[in-house]
Amino acid sequence: MANQFGCDPAVATQTSVSLTEIRVRMQESEPARALSGTGVPAIDAALDGFGQTTWQAESAAQALTERAATLLRHLAEGTLDTDKHLADRLEPDE
Repeated sequence: MANQFGCDPAVATQTSVSLTEIRVRMQESEPARALSGTGVPAIDAALDGFGQTTWQAESAAQALTERAATLLRHLAEGTLDTDKHLADRLEPDE
């Protein structure tokens, strides 16, 4: 059945694992918010604004990456479950 709609569960699983690893590395990276402290108010304000915007974008990217990983993991699991149940029903009774 997986071949009918083009899902390769192994590829979906590996992609999910890779996306999870990327999200973890993103979480572990240094935040861009700690850039101010130059002593020049206008520059510090600009850097603070940049840091806040960057933090928001990073947070959104992490959430989307986590969601994509979860969707792919569920796709792989669902495809394998469906194939197994279909195969079980199609096997002749002994």
